[in-house]
Amino acid sequence: MKHGYLIVYLIFGLLLGVSEGNGQVVPRVEKKSAIVEIKIFPNPTSNFFSLSVKDVRIARISISNIVGKEVKTLKPNTANSYDIQNLRRGIYIVRLYGPRDNLIKALRLSKT
Repeated sequence: MKHGYLIVYLIFGLLLGVSEGNGQVVPRVEKKSAIVEIKIFPNPTSNFFSLSVKDVRIARISISNIVGKEVKTLKPNTANSYDIQNLRRGIYIVRLYGPRDNLIKALRLSKT
Protein backbone atom coordinates (compact mmCIF):
# COMPACT_ATOMS: atom_id res chain seq x y z
CA MET A 1 0.00 0.00 0.00
CA LYS A 2 1.40 3.37 -1.05
CA HIS A 3 1.23 6.17 1.48
CA GLY A 4 0.81 9.61 0.00
CA TYR A 5 0.40 13.12 1.18
CA LEU A 6 -1.40 16.21 0.01
CA ILE A 7 0.11 19.62 -0.47
CA VAL A 8 -2.36 22.45 -0.17
CA TYR A 9 -1.57 25.75 -1.89
CA LEU A 10 -2.95 28.80 -0.16
CA ILE A 11 -2.66 32.50 -0.79
CA PHE A 12 -4.16 34.96 1.66
CA GLY A 13 -6.15 32.07 3.15
CA LEU A 14 -7.78 31.10 -0.15
CA LEU A 15 -7.34 27.59 -1.50
CA LEU A 16 -5.64 27.72 -4.88
CA GLY A 17 -5.02 24.06 -5.52
CA VAL A 18 -4.08 20.65 -4.18
CA SER A 19 -1.19 18.34 -5.11
CA GLU A 20 -0.71 14.67 -4.24
CA GLY A 21 3.02 15.27 -3.91
CA ASN A 22 3.76 14.26 -7.50
CA GLY A 23 4.33 17.81 -8.72
CA GLN A 24 0.95 18.08 -10.45
CA VAL A 25 -1.29 20.70 -8.92
CA VAL A 26 -5.02 20.32 -9.36
CA PRO A 27 -6.33 23.87 -9.34
CA ARG A 28 -9.42 24.72 -7.42
CA VAL A 29 -11.77 26.32 -9.89
CA GLU A 30 -14.13 28.75 -8.33
CA LYS A 31 -16.48 31.29 -9.79
CA LYS A 32 -15.04 34.71 -9.11
CA SER A 33 -17.18 36.82 -6.83
CA ALA A 34 -18.90 39.50 -8.76
CA ILE A 35 -18.97 42.97 -7.37
CA VAL A 36 -22.58 43.70 -6.53
CA GLU A 37 -23.48 46.89 -8.35
CA ILE A 38 -26.65 48.41 -6.96
CA LYS A 39 -27.65 52.06 -7.20
CA ILE A 40 -30.58 53.85 -5.59
CA PHE A 41 -31.95 57.00 -7.23
CA PRO A 42 -33.09 59.73 -7.04
CA ASN A 43 -31.51 60.36 -3.68
CA PRO A 44 -32.78 62.45 -1.99
CA THR A 45 -36.35 61.75 -3.08
CA SER A 46 -39.87 62.73 -2.08
CA ASN A 47 -42.31 60.16 -3.49
CA PHE A 48 -40.50 57.17 -5.00
CA PHE A 49 -37.11 55.63 -5.55
CA SER A 50 -35.71 53.29 -8.17
CA LEU A 51 -33.06 50.61 -8.02
CA SER A 52 -30.48 49.75 -10.62
CA VAL A 53 -29.41 46.16 -9.99
CA LYS A 54 -26.89 44.12 -11.99
CA ASP A 55 -26.18 40.38 -11.72
CA VAL A 56 -28.05 39.78 -8.47
CA ARG A 57 -31.57 38.60 -7.61
CA ILE A 58 -33.45 40.61 -5.00
CA ALA A 59 -36.24 38.76 -3.15
CA ARG A 60 -37.24 41.36 -0.54
CA ILE A 61 -36.69 45.04 0.20
CA SER A 62 -36.86 46.32 3.77
CA ILE A 63 -36.97 50.00 4.71
CA SER A 64 -35.99 50.98 8.25
CA ASN A 65 -35.91 54.34 9.96
CA ILE A 66 -32.70 55.72 11.41
CA VAL A 67 -33.23 53.95 14.77
CA GLY A 68 -33.59 50.58 13.03
CA LYS A 69 -37.37 50.06 13.14
CA GLU A 70 -38.66 48.47 9.96
CA VAL A 71 -41.32 50.78 8.53
CA LYS A 72 -42.00 49.17 5.16
CA THR A 73 -41.39 45.89 3.32
CA LEU A 74 -41.56 45.69 -0.46
CA LYS A 75 -41.40 42.97 -3.06
CA PRO A 76 -39.24 43.61 -6.13
CA ASN A 77 -41.07 44.62 -9.29
CA THR A 78 -40.07 44.68 -12.94
CA ALA A 79 -40.09 48.49 -13.06
CA ASN A 80 -37.70 48.67 -10.07
CA SER A 81 -39.66 51.70 -8.85
CA TYR A 82 -40.97 51.89 -5.27
CA ASP A 83 -43.53 54.22 -3.70
CA ILE A 84 -42.59 55.83 -0.38
CA GLN A 85 -45.08 58.72 -0.32
CA ASN A 86 -46.50 57.55 3.01
CA LEU A 87 -43.12 57.80 4.81
CA ARG A 88 -42.17 60.91 6.79
CA ARG A 89 -39.20 63.06 5.89
CA GLY A 90 -35.94 61.66 7.17
CA ILE A 91 -33.09 59.25 6.60
CA TYR A 92 -33.90 55.59 5.90
CA ILE A 93 -31.88 52.43 5.43
CA VAL A 94 -32.98 50.34 2.44
CA ARG A 95 -31.88 46.71 2.84
CA LEU A 96 -31.94 44.33 -0.10
CA TYR A 97 -32.26 40.62 0.61
CA GLY A 98 -31.62 37.65 -1.66
CA PRO A 99 -33.67 34.46 -2.18
CA ARG A 100 -32.19 32.83 0.95
CA ASP A 101 -33.04 35.92 3.00
CA ASN A 102 -29.36 36.88 2.98
CA LEU A 103 -28.53 40.58 3.16
CA ILE A 104 -27.11 41.66 -0.18
CA LYS A 105 -26.67 45.37 0.43
CA ALA A 106 -27.83 48.21 2.65
CA LEU A 107 -28.22 51.69 1.21
CA ARG A 108 -28.99 55.07 2.74
CA LEU A 109 -32.01 56.95 1.36
CA SER A 110 -33.00 60.50 2.19
CA LYS A 111 -36.74 61.32 2.02
CA THR A 112 -37.57 65.03 1.59
